[in-house]
Amino acid sequence: MSRVWIIGPPGAGKTYFSHLLSEKLNVCTYELDNFYWKSNWSRPEDEDFIKDVKTIADNNEWIIDGYYELASEYLNTRATILIKMEISLPVLLFRIIKRSIKRMLHKTKVCGGNEENILFLLSKEGLLRYAVNQHLFFKNSITVKEGSKVMLVRNNKDMKKVTELICAEWHEQRKRD
Repeated sequence: MSRVWIIGPPGAGKTYFSHLLSEKLNVCTYELDNFYWKSNWSRPEDEDFIKDVKTIADNNEWIIDGYYELASEYLNTRATILIKMEISLPVLLFRIIKRSIKRMLHKTKVCGGNEENILFLLSKEGLLRYAVNQHLFFKNSITVKEGSKVMLVRNNKDMKKVTELICAEWHEQRKRD
């Protein structure tokens, strides 16, 4: 019974990592952005979002990527493993710009069927500024429940190491169950 919660700022690789783990462990992965954002970048009612998160988090096994303050307390009590993505700011910004340009060029739908645009990326409340603020927040402000297993990922080498550890633990636990 393992529940993995992957947190970090935009561009850290949370979704990539969650899908990698999901494939290796054959466990469902959930991106919180897909529950939080609705069409035209609107947001659900807080109660509806929390209800969706609780429905997922009450399962025995899952991988969830994303962080929203509304859901953090509940997920913190349910997660058995917390993976904190702590990627350098220059790498984050490069990844976001590259990803956003690709999404804009291909008109890729994201987060509730929305499309990114240049204003979304560069505006005062846009993704780049949000990423900088979130980078600082995750670096300085995140606390976890006592007794939680926390794994820090700062680069691809860490990601590989954490993947191997989680897979080994997961398979060992399955043998015992």
